[in-house]
Amino acid sequence: MKTQAIIISFVAILLSNCAQKSVYDKETSTLDSLKIVLQVKRNELNKFDKAIESISAYKLKTYGAFLKSNLKDTINKNQANTLQIFLNAVEALTEFEKMRAPLASQTEISITQLQTLSADLKANLIQSDQATRFITNEKHNADRQISILEQTIKTLNISIINIRNYLPKTEDLIKQINGGKLPSVVSDSLAD
Repeated sequence: MKTQAIIISFVAILLSNCAQKSVYDKETSTLDSLKIVLQVKRNELNKFDKAIESISAYKLKTYGAFLKSNLKDTINKNQANTLQIFLNAVEALTEFEKMRAPLASQTEISITQLQTLSADLKANLIQSDQATRFITNEKHNADRQISILEQTIKTLNISIINIRNYLPKTEDLIKQINGGKLPSVVSDSLAD
């Protein structure tokens, strides 16, 4: 009788572990997928470093500072629109430079947390009452981070396109204001 109770208990424990494992398999698959999406978005974001470098962020900041300090003449509507689009794009790149390191750091943290949670779930190292809470939190955090990355990538794409499209017109306008020359040096206080 005791032996039979022990066998039944053992089988019940095995079945409950199998049931948990299959639930965790589904969740770990979701966590692994989120991790891959974050890695892809991180890689997309890293590509912008070269794109920004190719359009010379310093030159853009110099132009922006020059325009802000020297644009006193009346300009027509088309010129104003051109400058506004150009300056907004430069501002977006400047903001990206400021938030680049924290954004990359948070993305790496999220990737590591997803990877760790997935490994712990696969190894059944987390109790089921905690697992659900951890899974929900990490999925929420990953979804939020993916959304931030997607919005940042979209903004950067638009900004780079706008800079490439409006840079020649902006340079022409700067030359009109500056006696036919583009500015080469702007004091540090204006460039920031």
